[in-house]
Amino acid sequence: MATAFRLAHGVAGAFPDTLIAVVTATGLRGRESGPATTTALPAGAFDLDQVTGDVEIRYADGSESFTPLGEPGTVETPKPGEVIYTDTTDVLTRHWNHRDAHRTRVTEDSTRVAFVLETVAAARDEQLLKTAAGDLQALLQPHCDSSTVHYLSPAHPDATA
Repeated sequence: MATAFRLAHGVAGAFPDTLIAVVTATGLRGRESGPATTTALPAGAFDLDQVTGDVEIRYADGSESFTPLGEPGTVETPKPGEVIYTDTTDVLTRHWNHRDAHRTRVTEDSTRVAFVLETVAAARDEQLLKTAAGDLQALLQPHCDSSTVHYLSPAHPDATA
């Protein structure tokens, strides 16, 4: 199952200085905790086996639902205009990738994971983001069968994991 990531409004110029690194890992095994980076960049992760359809990064229209990580009985509604990551079921993250959803959380049973690192100041943070993605990929390597880095930007708004 392939999952496409799309920066929906990037082509239209709504996110002009955005750069997102999607680091995918398959066959994860034998780890006690998830990898972390040492940068101040926002980071999140999705269990790709829990994602339905494609992931789209776009503005909320106010009709979407979101269940926060660790709060399976809570449902929130993102405000119109808020940047969200969404699939065909509901919202995966709110406020870019600052708040993750419960449904797609990474657990010890997750074997296909997409880690997301982002900056909305690509001109300033591009090298930092690329270094963080490389560091994350190096941390994942001993624990997975394969890993790949994809970069999303207005010039390259799509990637398939």
